Amino acid sequence: MTYKLMRQEGYDANHDGLIDKASGVQASFEAGVGGVNAFQVCIVAPDGTTIPADGENATHAGLVVGIAPADIAEGEDGYVQVSGEIANLDWDLDPGEKYFVGPAGTITKMPPEVGFWQKIGVAKDSVTLVIILGEAIEVL
Repeated sequence: MTYKLMRQEGYDANHDGLIDKASGVQASFEAGVGGVNAFQVCIVAPDGTTIPADGENATHAGLVVGIAPADIAEGEDGYVQVSGEIANLDWDLDPGEKYFVGPAGTITKMPPEVGFWQKIGVAKDSVTLVIILGEAIEVL
């Protein structure tokens, strides 16, 4: 696993007037079975690969590393953002709200009723999440 420091300032990658790229730290991983889709929350599996996190699976507690900013095909190397801002124009986040690891690599405002609770970050605006990983708490 390697770490790479991204840009220090935000920028408008697709020239639509919205800042959709921003600073943060990324780690490089090989994608495990099935790969990882863009904007899925990821864990490091026991074999060292990254796969989508599942907040309803207690065995994933303590293994969350961040969010993939792009698709990573099975067996290919790609980056997972572990801190800082990440923007997805398809999100409809509530600014100031905490978001948690949900099922199948999703983020959710409501932590799961089974599995574990872990804050993934806080919404800066409707399309930007500031990744601030919280402690994983197993649901009993």
